[in-house]
Amino acid sequence: MRQVVSRLRPLCCVADPPFLRFRTGGSIAFLLVGCLLIVAWQAEFIEAGRITPGTKRAEVAGAGELDRTYALRRHRGLYQKRAQRYFYFFYYTHKFPISTHSSVEDLRWDRSSAWRELGLPDRAADARTQAGTPPSLNLIMEDYAFLRTGDLGKIFLLYPDAWAKGTPWRASVRWFNRLLGIGSLLALFVSLSLLNCRLFASTLVLVLGSNPFQLIELYARNDIFGYPIAVASLMLALHAPLILGRWRHGSVYVLPLLSGVFLASFREVRLEPALVILSVAATYLLVAGRWQRRVLMVATLALAAATTTAGWGFYWQAKFDDAYEIVQARGGETFDGVWNRHHALWHAIWCGLGDTSRNRGYRWSDQAAYRFGIPRVNARFGRDYRLSGGHLLQNYHTSARKHRIKPETLEEYSIVMRDKVLGDVQADPGWYATVIKKRFKRLFRNPTPIRLGLGARYLDVPWTAWLLIPALLWAVLLRRPDQIALLGFYASTSLTTIAVYSGERMTFNSAFHQMLFAVVVCWVVHGAYDLLRAGRSPRSGGSRA
Repeated sequence: MRQVVSRLRPLCCVADPPFLRFRTGGSIAFLLVGCLLIVAWQAEFIEAGRITPGTKRAEVAGAGELDRTYALRRHRGLYQKRAQRYFYFFYYTHKFPISTHSSVEDLRWDRSSAWRELGLPDRAADARTQAGTPPSLNLIMEDYAFLRTGDLGKIFLLYPDAWAKGTPWRASVRWFNRLLGIGSLLALFVSLSLLNCRLFASTLVLVLGSNPFQLIELYARNDIFGYPIAVASLMLALHAPLILGRWRHGSVYVLPLLSGVFLASFREVRLEPALVILSVAATYLLVAGRWQRRVLMVATLALAAATTTAGWGFYWQAKFDDAYEIVQARGGETFDGVWNRHHALWHAIWCGLGDTSRNRGYRWSDQAAYRFGIPRVNARFGRDYRLSGGHLLQNYHTSARKHRIKPETLEEYSIVMRDKVLGDVQADPGWYATVIKKRFKRLFRNPTPIRLGLGARYLDVPWTAWLLIPALLWAVLLRRPDQIALLGFYASTSLTTIAVYSGERMTFNSAFHQMLFAVVVCWVVHGAYDLLRAGRSPRSGGSRA
């Protein structure tokens, strides 16, 4: 058995076989040509993503639209028009959260006008340019529920579009999404190619770059749901030298430091991309060498993330306090209620259980959650909250009656929803195990296809995600922790599907099956090469790539 394992173990790898290895000149040419092709290739998808449904093909010669079969439905993570009004003041004055009920067409899109509306001098402008029209806008801090929804870091995502256009007028997240999509593929391709894993790099980039969910979310929709796979790819590019055994010196601790800061910062935009931190921690535990180093790297990662999160907390609170003084001084509408930095956790978990457990009262609906939770809050805590049929209660935060209460900001509401979920789990663990089992089945049965695409044209490769189980067992049998780390690296992109909600096409946000495909392709190539070499030279031993 040991002899069999010893012979097969070198074949379970993603390094290039000898016939794919180049000298220095060939490696440089491969990198340059590959990067140029990736940019041109993704540009084709961007162009196809510009064509909206209903556009006549004759109007755009030779073009078609992206396959929208895998687009999310009824999901919105960015309130675009409200974000633009906040960004107007943030871009010109760096003040946040300050907005106005006026439309974007009514705003004067220049720096001096923005400062004048705040009633503050623009130190960078000539005093004469600030004279003239007095402030005309009614300033506000909360626009419906933009502030209370949380994840305020998404305001930064409008900058690339404003820089590209030279103006914040109607800024969107499209340029950020394009840069993130292309940048993650380039980083992955360069990192793996420099490690002599060109076949693996090319295969993985081809399937990730053709992922129909990613293409729609990053290049066609103006929203923020396409980030988990791209962020995981960036983290894999950073950690590939460690996983593949090429980074062993003391400076390895820079990896958890950078990762913790980056992922905690992305948490201010959306939770799902930040969950990649779990894959990073698992990677350290698998391949980081001695157990002392593994523990220290995980501890460094956690400390960097916690410190960064705390820093962002101070930043947002300072911004809020400064904006409050400005809006109050201008006689505007301040916000005196409770606001969230992030999405409410237990509200989402309660709603998510509606994917398989409607017989217990759960529904994938905010209004259904409110109808369940608010009456119980009133009965348990002696409140008098009244439902309105929308996302806000009829009650107000203060006697001034400026802002109606959003249920997710109530601590009592979170307690009620948490106790309902945990109570059902504790009362019937078998039921919850069935929920998780059903979600796993959906995840494995209904991922995005393994696809090779160019613009609006594509070819789907027959594949099944269930192969992950024998592949992991094979890597364990051959004692290849590096391959286990690779196979599991994109598992974090599936965590919200397993832990929160598996309906409404949420399984499309996973990429573990695409990593599986790229790894198995490398294994098959190594096995075929070894068989061919053994056939030519019967006495030769096992190959080592």
